[in-house]
Amino acid sequence: MKVCLGGVNRLSSKLFQRGNTYALNILHSRKFSSGVESLKKEAIILGIETSCDDTGIGIVSSERRILGESVLSQWETHRPFNGVVPHLAQGEHNKNIDEAISRAVKQTGITDLNKLDGVAVTVGPGMAPCLSVGVRKARDLARKHNLPLIPVNHLEGHILLARFSNPELRFPFLVLLLSGGHTQLLVCKGVGEYVELGSTVDDALGEAYDKVARILGIRFGDSQPSEEGEKQSGNAVEKVWMSGGEAIEMLSTTGDPSVYPLTTPLLRIRNCEFSFSGLKTAMLKHIGIIRETKQIPKDQPLGQQTVMNLAASFQVAVVGHLKRKTKTAIEWCFENLSQPIKTVVLSGGVAKNKYIRSNLQELASEYGIGLDVPPFRLCTDNGVMIAWAGIERFSLGFKKSPYDDVFFYPHWPLDPNKKQIFPSTLSSKEIERRRGWVKEMKLYEEPQQHETTPNN
Repeated sequence: MKVCLGGVNRLSSKLFQRGNTYALNILHSRKFSSGVESLKKEAIILGIETSCDDTGIGIVSSERRILGESVLSQWETHRPFNGVVPHLAQGEHNKNIDEAISRAVKQTGITDLNKLDGVAVTVGPGMAPCLSVGVRKARDLARKHNLPLIPVNHLEGHILLARFSNPELRFPFLVLLLSGGHTQLLVCKGVGEYVELGSTVDDALGEAYDKVARILGIRFGDSQPSEEGEKQSGNAVEKVWMSGGEAIEMLSTTGDPSVYPLTTPLLRIRNCEFSFSGLKTAMLKHIGIIRETKQIPKDQPLGQQTVMNLAASFQVAVVGHLKRKTKTAIEWCFENLSQPIKTVVLSGGVAKNKYIRSNLQELASEYGIGLDVPPFRLCTDNGVMIAWAGIERFSLGFKKSPYDDVFFYPHWPLDPNKKQIFPSTLSSKEIERRRGWVKEMKLYEEPQQHETTPNN
């Protein structure tokens, strides 16, 4: 689905006639390399991130300074539902966004937002109700203060953040993007220029971690011991943590992966595709066998060490899978790129996982290249990464008038014209069906009460 805010009547017929790729190609029509270093004066951009359940604001300068930042979380709202509920998330964004902006601006000491150089905002991918809040607020700020508006791809925000923390990072580089909704290997050739080598054919890694955490009895958003949680889940251990990925990582450190070994997915297929749903199924089978063998009723916990051993098995299988696919991608880059890569960038929320970091560092070292990972606290969704991506685009002239049409795209691939580089695990029919996710999205109009008019 694609939503247009403002001026919908002028463009709707063209977009319906040419399909969604028409609008996406506008944002991908130019091939960029970075121009941040060539800016004649320091630029300051405010970034807005509302793609999921965190309201993130960042105010960043082109000299790589964080002037102000704020992230308001929604854990308590979604915790009873064991996951993010889109319409509730939208309501929380509406409630929090002004406060988040106020907090970030207060840190900067800036009293007049007209002194900013632009407003960057996540326009996709993400949850449509959540994206709409950020896009609307960014448009209103841009119009009120007559500032350029800079649409940003959420995934590119994660990726380019590596260039914020490491000024020496140069294009091209290989990207392993690991988040709750995406698992991809891409070559980043420049700002807005990506070649997708492979992605997940089922669950994203962050999603898989959350599902396995639930299987092991860890509830969404828990961070304190919970006897009630143990009774309800049947598998829970004495202590539970904030997110599924963090829980699995912590549990695995004292577990033995050899007790319940899991097979690395797609071992016989040499491509860059990922698959994690089979590991979840294997985990369920292990638990079934454990209960039957040890005669443990379903309403009784498995035992703390058993859960830790299962978590360790999952962690080892995941890392083996990631290393194998990343190795294939590195070798492809060496063989096919005219300009060699010197760095692998690990990005996305799951990049916080220390075990994944250390293993990919070993892999990169084997090939004589570096591994670049953003700071831990900036791996998850935040406004700083959107502000920095906005600076990267702003420096290259990619900006819109505050009165231009603004789109958001719940599904917005970094490589919209993806070519099949490796033989796929998926059937030809399934590949075409997934391509249709981009081509067949429809256009909707926002309610007119959200429209604003230029200041006289």
